[in-house]
Amino acid sequence: MSALAEIRRCVREGTLAHAYIIEEENAEVRGETLTQIVQAILCQNPDVMQRPCGVCPDCRRVQAHSHEDVVYMAKTGARGYLVNEGVVPFLEDFALNPYGDRKIGVIADANLLPEAAQNKILKTLEEPYPGNIILLTTSNRESLLPTIRSRCVLLRNQSEEVEVDSAESLEIWNQKYFFQYRKAVEKAFKSAEEALNFLDTLEQEAHRLQKVEPVLRIEEAKKDIQSGMGWKQALKRLYLELKQR
Repeated sequence: MSALAEIRRCVREGTLAHAYIIEEENAEVRGETLTQIVQAILCQNPDVMQRPCGVCPDCRRVQAHSHEDVVYMAKTGARGYLVNEGVVPFLEDFALNPYGDRKIGVIADANLLPEAAQNKILKTLEEPYPGNIILLTTSNRESLLPTIRSRCVLLRNQSEEVEVDSAESLEIWNQKYFFQYRKAVEKAFKSAEEALNFLDTLEQEAHRLQKVEPVLRIEEAKKDIQSGMGWKQALKRLYLELKQR
């Protein structure tokens, strides 16, 4: 599922999370995806699946970077963000009541946040203002602290070739017995990329249920696969650790 499709689904079902990480290697695509997601959340089109419409006042103001309920963290340092000059003003602005239904805070290229800056935004991620959303974009989520990643839902644009339906993924994960899960995994997935997309779905569901420990363990499983561990082994170990303790 694409990042935009996932946001549309959450808007339709009323299950938007309070924070998302948009991961995309290509900077241009990353920027376009961010704009579309912000527009889709604020768009006035009553048909959620047709958002963003691109023509309503909210969509146009988002495109022009002039929307009153979208706050952008300013890059104030030579190499990125500074705490007092960039992070603090952003958090103060984000804490103000929105003009409309919700406020969106945008931290572009969050991989440029130094550790002190990331720690500064943790409280806001841990105790979000009702209805408000923070969006962080990055080329590599591993550049963010585990405490940041565990409090954000990951959004990635998945290719159609490796996309697995969310309901199918959750059905696989919810197998009662390990041997059933193992067979389902081996039948459904053929590559590490498919396994990572499966883990993305599990992570989103864990965020929805506000289960921090599974989010952290799923992140570890992703890292294991990206570091060279066999994806079958990583998925099996994850099930045993979380489902059969």
